[in-house]
Amino acid sequence: LFGGSLINSQNIQDPFTSQRIVLQRNAEFVLRVRAGPDMQHLEVVDVNYERTPIKIDTPSFKGYISVRVFGFNGLMSDPCHPPPAQAEYFANGFSRKALYSIQVVGQFLGDHLTANDIMFGNYFDQRLPLPPFSGLFEWFMKRMDRTLVLDMKSDTPSATSPLLSTVQKLSYWNADLHGSERTN
Repeated sequence: LFGGSLINSQNIQDPFTSQRIVLQRNAEFVLRVRAGPDMQHLEVVDVNYERTPIKIDTPSFKGYISVRVFGFNGLMSDPCHPPPAQAEYFANGFSRKALYSIQVVGQFLGDHLTANDIMFGNYFDQRLPLPPFSGLFEWFMKRMDRTLVLDMKSDTPSATSPLLSTVQKLSYWNADLHGSERTN
């Protein structure tokens, strides 16, 4: 399970000392990226640190998740270490035009999962100040993406879709072939 959230920059506390962190940002909200096997076990992802992915180890999936965000200036797992200025990823080929990259590498275990079971989206910690006519926008988005699941008016809003309907590039291979054949 993967989710990004915008949290109010007024209420950020150091997890070790419980002191309020003062951020040098002009934004009212700050991006925090978390990943984990379920909503109860999410960890903060160190964005743009390509050598330290989040490990996911469940009965259904074993693998790693790396996240890159162009110009990231959000929260890291250790508040004393700022995010790197930029990931190397954004300097090469196809990725030069990208604004973010979420890389999931791993193996699905068993055959009980379907493409509809793997969800991607945004989960927010608090109610969002929605503009007038936001219901019209939701109606339009649901017509554009029939797989979109929106819950924007709750106390913890979310917008999710099955992963396969959101990816731009997907590579997979059959584990029984020991990686000898690959399909893009």
